[in-house]
Amino acid sequence: MSIGIIMDENPISRCYINILKLNNVILKDIILLKEKSFLPNFISLRIHFKKNNYWPLLFLKQKNFLFLAHQIEDYFNFPRNFCREMYKFENINDVCNQIITTNSQDINSENSINIIKKSEHDFFFNTGKQILKSIMELNKKFIHIHPGYLPEIKGADGSLWHINKHNNIGISSFFMSKKIDEGLVIAKEKFEMPKFSLKNYNELNVKTLYRLWFSLFDPLLRGWHFKKFIKEKSLFIEDSTLKNSKGNQYGQYFSFMNKAQLKETFDKVFL
Repeated sequence: MSIGIIMDENPISRCYINILKLNNVILKDIILLKEKSFLPNFISLRIHFKKNNYWPLLFLKQKNFLFLAHQIEDYFNFPRNFCREMYKFENINDVCNQIITTNSQDINSENSINIIKKSEHDFFFNTGKQILKSIMELNKKFIHIHPGYLPEIKGADGSLWHINKHNNIGISSFFMSKKIDEGLVIAKEKFEMPKFSLKNYNELNVKTLYRLWFSLFDPLLRGWHFKKFIKEKSLFIEDSTLKNSKGNQYGQYFSFMNKAQLKETFDKVFL
């Protein structure tokens, strides 16, 4: 069975790449969703990396936020300084033999479809948040790791809604369909609600806290689940898994939180 990665340059993909690196996994290739550039590839890739990971790169230069990163690493049992290591540009070169760029940011574009269609991989981990449309017509399966316990929590801000509604954290992997967060569930689990110390918490605005959450906590939550796929290959989409997978058409969809909902949720998490 051949498994690949369709990569949006973002904290999620950077977390997965660092997990591959720590487990000495080298892929034949990684398909990178990226617009065409007239710059040399080694320059345009680095610019793309810095632009899409601007906030985590900035946060990890600050002692207060680095201390938060260490707490999140401990919560998910990742090695110390995992967060700093995962935002190293060159990591991608250590885990694949080739980076295939699509010359389009759109996963449903003609360029992306043609590249994925020709790929020898049967299954792909998708690290982006786009809705799959035309690409679903291909004879391929796409796996997404969702920060919510499906089908209880669907849609946006899943990890935050879990805390807000259930005082816990959930994570699920599933085969993607044309509908948001539906499809066959592969595996799912729940965690106790985390508590983190954050100096000057009351002085930070909601927008900064939100960016922090999706720079540090959200990718490591997904990474915890991804790590199980790497270490426990029995989870990897065997026929028995397909037969035992359950539909995911029920549950509740949530949209992005407003400021008041974010403040209420962050008050539960940060000391």
